[in-house]
Amino acid sequence: FSSSLTCRWDHRPDHRRILVEGDVTGEDLRLAMPALGNDRPTLASLKASGQVLSQDGWLQCDRLSVETDVGAFSMTGVLDGRDLATSAGLGKLLRQTCEINGNLDLARLAAILPETLRIKKGTQITSGQAQVSFSSRPRKEAGYDGMQWQGKLETSNLTAAQGSRKLVWQQPIQVNVAAHDGPQGPVIENLRCTANFLNLQAAGTRDMLTATATFDLNRLADQSAGFVDLGGLKLAGAGTAQLSWERLNEEHFEAVGEMRILGFQLSVPNRPAWTEDVVAASFNATGRADFKTNNRVDTAALRIE
Repeated sequence: FSSSLTCRWDHRPDHRRILVEGDVTGEDLRLAMPALGNDRPTLASLKASGQVLSQDGWLQCDRLSVETDVGAFSMTGVLDGRDLATSAGLGKLLRQTCEINGNLDLARLAAILPETLRIKKGTQITSGQAQVSFSSRPRKEAGYDGMQWQGKLETSNLTAAQGSRKLVWQQPIQVNVAAHDGPQGPVIENLRCTANFLNLQAAGTRDMLTATATFDLNRLADQSAGFVDLGGLKLAGAGTAQLSWERLNEEHFEAVGEMRILGFQLSVPNRPAWTEDVVAASFNATGRADFKTNNRVDTAALRIE
């Protein structure tokens, strides 16, 4: 490791602040821990730089970045350091102005964590990228001051070699979310998850929310089998799912959902396979929810055919 850091502070009661800026670099960093089993990940290089200002419990990050041979992460924004380790920390984080960006080299990640990621023996991931971005910004609407959120997760160009055979996973997964804070609470403008085995879309508020999905377990099994060791687990089937949530007044809610799968199959090693021409499931529930302290389920029913 090598580092160059500068720290400035002012301890006067009305000016309590600490400013730390600089950079840290490292080479050939190795990590071993029980959770990683036999994997011993090694980072050829690491570089962290940026500026962090702490004042009255708040942390202001300016151009904070971490770069390694596996990926990079950057952040600019403000955090409430007093609540980061509490259950309220996420809620407060979403109400601060910040921008986060990151990317991962999936081939490099698979090379250093083959057992943890259950990479199939004889398979070498040759390329692949994962990118994530998130922004939280102030938003004004009809005199209401709230927040606007945008998020994206995308994987692309995932390829592997299995002997002389080349494997390509087209459109592994992409998630997009757009939401904002309104006078009555958060509003999900659009939540979409797309892949060649899944299409999910949701939108709504805490008073009315709907979600629909179509999925194909056959495609998921076919595409993932060459990359990941599923331990003999086999899935098959294709179907649809719907969910709706409605609060009829300020607290009383009703939730209804259903799912239908055609050609369902589930098998694990040393067990008889479970196969069904059609599997249909439905549920409904009622209760109260003020999203504070008065939250409960009064009735619930689940039916599987």
